[in-house]
Order: sequence, then C-alpha cells, then structure tokens
Amino acid sequence: MIDVKKIIKKEGILHIFGHEGLVCILMRPHQINRTDPSMFHWCGYVVIPVESKVAKWLDEKGLEYLDQRIIVHGGITMFQLEDGLLWIGFDCAHAYDICMTNTSLHSSDATYKDLSYATKEIKSLAEQILKLYAIDHL
Repeated sequence: MIDVKKIIKKEGILHIFGHEGLVCILMRPHQINRTDPSMFHWCGYVVIPVESKVAKWLDEKGLEYLDQRIIVHGGITMFQLEDGLLWIGFDCAHAYDICMTNTSLHSSDATYKDLSYATKEIKSLAEQILKLYAIDHL
C-alpha cells in the first residue's frame, strides 16, 4: 500500500524551475482539479510565452508533429495555448503507473513515478523541444 501523505510530504506538490532557458512545472493534479483528491501523480509542463519564436514555431507545427518526434513518459498529453502561454505536457497517470490512492485499480506491475523520475522527464521534454527547433532552423 502506498502512503500518499508520506510521499506528498517528502516530494511536495509543486516544483517550478528553469531548464535550458525554458520554464518547467511539475505539479500534482489535485492542484489543477480539486474535485478528485485521490489523484496524486505528477504532471509535467514546459511553458513557453506565445510571443517567443519557439512557441510560434510549435504552434505552427502542432501536436501531431511533436507527438511523432518526442519521447516522453506516456506521450504528450497537453498542448494548449492559454493566457499568453503555450503549455506542453505529460502525465504519470497511465495504466502502468500508480496514480491513485486506490492502488487496486492498477495493474500488478504498475509503479509509482516519483519526483526524480518526473524531473528527468520534464527536462528531457524541454531539451527535445529545443533540439527539434534547432534542427528545423538549420
């Protein structure tokens, strides 16, 4: 059985940091949707101002372009323009992830993706976005 309170106390609920010049955000979904406090997995987002060259390029290319070229846990699950920002993200709430307090709903080989794992994934996502941008602009 997962001790959610212990995990949250150890890892926290929100982390915002810069990586390779991009803003990275890791948060738990109950920060987004307070209607389901049983969800405790990490969601990761690279957030880019829409007026930047990278965001304009990404908006033009679209989600399908990124989905075919970027490897991130579970694939890209968010690609959204909101309040002058482009949010590109993933989550750790797939069939093989422990993401709810009711672990009986998960497959027997499911694992909890911790803060360290989510941090590695969000950094990789930021790096891949910038690499694709650089390659496209050679």
